Amino acid sequence: MRGQLESVTPSPTDFDGSNAVVIGGSMAGLLAARVLSDHFASVTILERDVVTDSPEVRKSQPHARHVHGLLARGLQVLEGYFPGLVEDLQQHGAVVADMGEAMRWYTYGGYRVQAPTGLPGALLSRSLLEWQVRRRVLALPNVRMIDQCEVESPVFDAGKERVIGVQAARRNLRAGVHFYRADLVVDAGGRNAATPRWLQEAGYDHPVESAVRSNLGYATRYYRRRPDDLQEGALLMVSAQGPDARRSALVSPIEGDRWIVTLGGINGDHP
Repeated sequence: MRGQLESVTPSPTDFDGSNAVVIGGSMAGLLAARVLSDHFASVTILERDVVTDSPEVRKSQPHARHVHGLLARGLQVLEGYFPGLVEDLQQHGAVVADMGEAMRWYTYGGYRVQAPTGLPGALLSRSLLEWQVRRRVLALPNVRMIDQCEVESPVFDAGKERVIGVQAARRNLRAGVHFYRADLVVDAGGRNAATPRWLQEAGYDHPVESAVRSNLGYATRYYRRRPDDLQEGALLMVSAQGPDARRSALVSPIEGDRWIVTLGGINGDHP
C-alpha cells in the first residue's frame, strides 16, 4: 500500500497524458482512481491518514460511524466496476435485499406498503464497503496509494494556466516536501478539500456557493442482532413528519450480527 517517494523538478515537457493524482483515499477518491485507471498509465492516491488493510474508521471520516446504505443504482455501478463485489460483501456479513420489500417505513401516522421493486440495495457499515472497494482498486497494476501524505498545495505552470502536479509531505518520513507531477489532479479530499482556497490564492475567482442548512443532528449506537428480530422486514425507518414533527430514525442490519441505530432531528431537535 505504501508507494515509493517521487521527487522531481516540474517541467512542462514531462507531461504526456500518463499520470493522474487523486487527493484523498476515501470512497470518492477510490472510485475516481478506478475510473482514471482506464485512461492513465499511472494513478497515485495521496491520503492524509494512516490506511490499513482492514475495515476501519479514520480520523477524517466522522460520518463513517453512522448509518450507511448502498442503494440499487450504486450497487449496480460498483458491481460493474468490481465484478464479484456484491458476493464478497455478503460473505462478510452485508445484507442485500429489495428495499421496497424489506423496509418497514413509518411516516405520517402509518406504515407504507411493502412491495417488491426489483431494486436490491446493500445494508452494511461504511468501513466494510470502503475496505472491499479499496482492496480492489489497489489491486490494479497502475494504481498506488501513499498514506500519511498531506497535500500542501497544487503546482502551477509558469503562467498559472494549468495545474502540473501537487506538493505533498510524508508525515512518516523526514524528507521534506515532494513534487508529484500529474497531467490531471482530482481533489477528493471531502470536508478538508482546499481547492477553492488554492485557486483563489492563485488569482482565480472563488466559485459561487449555495447552502441549505437543515440544522440536522444525529447520534448512533450499535446493538446485538438476533435471528428473530424484526420479522416484518430487514430494516426500519421512521421519517420526520414536518414541519412540526422533526425526529427520524433508521435501524439497519450490518455485518457482525449487529444493528446500527441512528436517531436524527432537524432544527435543533437533536438526540
